[in-house]
Amino acid sequence: MAQGYRLIASDTPFDHGSGPEVRGSGIALLLAVSGRPIGTDEIAGPGVLGLLGTDAT
Repeated sequence: MAQGYRLIASDTPFDHGSGPEVRGSGIALLLAVSGRPIGTDEIAGPGVLGLLGTDAT
């Protein structure tokens, strides 16, 4: 699910992948990539909508 995105944790030394960036706490990133519900205010970056599957394109 996270393939094609760069995930960057703000509270742990985690930076993985390439593509549009998604930033947030480690737990918020884990919830997002596992398909669990998460508010868009918990993660940020140009890849958020695509990662959450709400990209309108």
